[in-house]
Amino acid sequence: WKPKVNYIDEDYLDTQMEQDIIDCNDGIYIIAPKSKHYAFHGNDEIDIEQCRSTGVRVIEMGYSGGTIVGSSDDFGILLVIPCELMIEPIWIMQNVLAIIREYVPEAEVIGNDIIVDGQKVMGSMVRNIGKSVVWAAQFTFGEYDKLISTVCKKEAKKKPGRFKLEQLTRNVLERRLVGWLRKQAR
Repeated sequence: WKPKVNYIDEDYLDTQMEQDIIDCNDGIYIIAPKSKHYAFHGNDEIDIEQCRSTGVRVIEMGYSGGTIVGSSDDFGILLVIPCELMIEPIWIMQNVLAIIREYVPEAEVIGNDIIVDGQKVMGSMVRNIGKSVVWAAQFTFGEYDKLISTVCKKEAKKKPGRFKLEQLTRNVLERRLVGWLRKQAR
């Protein structure tokens, strides 16, 4: 696996991403949104009118699960991995957790999320598309708890949180994760 690093925005996610995955364009996709706030929408109910009125861009992701609200302050990443490599999402999560624990030792994995001090600081999803497995994650650095409760109709099972910048910054996390992924690709 020799993935390229691609910087994409929410327009690409909405219009081209799924076809690229079906066409087996594997790689590492870093989300660099143009919108201040956006929501990766799974199959849980979301208040579309509230999203429009508050300027939240909704991106239909087609996965089973809740909505991940993000901002341009956050770090989002998608890994598109050919199925034949048989890379398990749990292996990805364990390695992501190991990197985060270098900066935030109390971090833990619960389900598809990373929790720090009882708060969800990272949400992830896994989806099979064509001949690829997609692992996507949103690492929260922005503060918008009220926005989450406004646009999500279902009450969050886990309290939203964010990484403390004195412990870990978005740029450090991006550099470390992309560096780790490039090492795996050799």
